[in-house]
Amino acid sequence: AACYDSVLDLALEQAVLSIAFPAISAGIYVYPLELASCVAIRTVPARIVAGLSLHKIIFCCFGSDTIATYNHLISSNLFEFIG
Repeated sequence: AACYDSVLDLALEQAVLSIAFPAISAGIYVYPLELASCVAIRTVPARIVAGLSLHKIIFCCFGSDTIATYNHLISSNLFEFIG
């Protein structure tokens, strides 16, 4: 979460309008994909709600497992997105 927060702080500082995130730490660092995905899709929208203005956020998923995990978590009722 701290990594996402740091990147989003830089995005705010630089007035970035769009940003893309990979599944941070879920590759070579072997952090569990589902946990990494949960961190991403909880942290990023929370910052948007808190006032960070981005026009586009992309979760860049490399591989079918990553895509399926993100799609499952985003489509479930576990997370509320305000936009």
